[in-house]
Amino acid sequence: MHPCLQIPELLKLFFDALNDKKSLSYLSRACSTFKEPALDALYTEIDGSDFLLCLPSHLWSVQERTDPMRQSSLLRVFTLKRDISQREWDTLLRYTARVKCVSLSPETEGSFRMDISVWKNLSRTRPVENVFPMLRTLRLYPLDTFIPSINLFLSPELCSLDFLIRSPEVLAYILQVLPPVCLGVEAFHVTYCASLPKTTKTDLADVICQWPNIRSLTIPSIDERILRHLTKSQGLGCLHFDFRSHHSWLSAPSLGFRSMTHLSVRADSINATIRALKSIRSSSSAGAESRFYARIRHVQIDAPYRESEESLNPLLELTSGLGGYVAHDHLAEMTLHLSPDTQLRGLELLRPLRVFTHLSRLSITGKNSTIDISFDALQTLLVNWPCLEAIQIITLHPFLTLPQLFGVLEACPRLQICGLGTIVNPHDVDALLNHEDDLRVYGPYRNVELLILGHATEETQHVRPTVQVLSRVVPQLKCVGSKMDSDVFDSKRTAHSKFWVDVLDGIQGFNKL
Repeated sequence: MHPCLQIPELLKLFFDALNDKKSLSYLSRACSTFKEPALDALYTEIDGSDFLLCLPSHLWSVQERTDPMRQSSLLRVFTLKRDISQREWDTLLRYTARVKCVSLSPETEGSFRMDISVWKNLSRTRPVENVFPMLRTLRLYPLDTFIPSINLFLSPELCSLDFLIRSPEVLAYILQVLPPVCLGVEAFHVTYCASLPKTTKTDLADVICQWPNIRSLTIPSIDERILRHLTKSQGLGCLHFDFRSHHSWLSAPSLGFRSMTHLSVRADSINATIRALKSIRSSSSAGAESRFYARIRHVQIDAPYRESEESLNPLLELTSGLGGYVAHDHLAEMTLHLSPDTQLRGLELLRPLRVFTHLSRLSITGKNSTIDISFDALQTLLVNWPCLEAIQIITLHPFLTLPQLFGVLEACPRLQICGLGTIVNPHDVDALLNHEDDLRVYGPYRNVELLILGHATEETQHVRPTVQVLSRVVPQLKCVGSKMDSDVFDSKRTAHSKFWVDVLDGIQGFNKL
């Protein structure tokens, strides 16, 4: 064996970089030198319950049950024949002591699943308080399934919690059991699927305010007490919450957020969103007239338009508010989810966003909504975003032509993903193929990997020429998508889409989907 392989630090780097569980399993049995670092890497992250099969096979009873998620398939469900002995616990604890991340979800375990009685038994019979003493990240989807055995996973080392919760009782219970054990939480993410009782809102604030190092938070409701607590955090990461127009903190003065990586808000009105942006910006000095901006890297806003909005153009006020309250030189990603069936004046809506010169990703979505903007106006806007790497905007009106789409790629040299409403006209394709000099004008745009077209040809005889043009102009293209249901580029959907895939595979130099 090479002497370098006996250096523990090098071995750890090697095994940490190896993501193949089968290879790690083989290496753990190859020699005594490889055993411990291979097992450490193998059990660092658990994304299913199969790690329990390190226990003897005679301990298990296997039943076949119908999968409630997929009625046509069967599940192999494991149950215990008896309680685990102390010797078997010693075996299991040698593995759980290595675990730093647990992710459990019945929906993602495939055909193999542990019965809930197994988790209850483990929680009841555990010989030590902390079965996972090194556990730092815990993801349970849904938490309701695992709540009878939640004490099995709680550890003082936990710093990241991610739960899907379906009932207020489960949320109330988890808020009771967390504080005594988990005092160093830095990330707390809750996807909640029910209305939030007032008492639970108070308990939620009490728990979060006990975590001095909280840096990432996703919760169903927020109040001023939580926001004030978060302003003390050094380097706030993700803040994601829902709120309503009547929440009192919206009337508070600037809360004093200086910076955060990701802000995601979902309100019941655009006006409430604007007030929220104003409230979270950095506090201004007394008597100072200059504006203080919140330094945010990524903004995601779900703000439905309501007929009762007081403003004549609330969406324009929203984009103007972003320019007024978010630091221009920090924002890199912006995602706006708007109401369905909305018609927008695009240039007027997007013009205030020109100040964000470091913008690398822009996405504006809304079902059955359109943005009215000319190609010339769109190009004028794109010039302001030289760092743009991805753009996706709900259906443009009028649609772009294929040459105009190539014009967008020309204006954005870093663009990798382009999702703009585009009509692929067979006449444009034929004109480009028949006039080599015209085709040479465009590209090659070697950064682009994904194009999402608005409309692609339904006639199979036009598919091959279209792909030939795309392969010439966008040689690194890896995937083509469409917004039309009848034209989804998925070989399992339609004969037409299958023909697209077959042609893409057959074009020399074109990357396989």
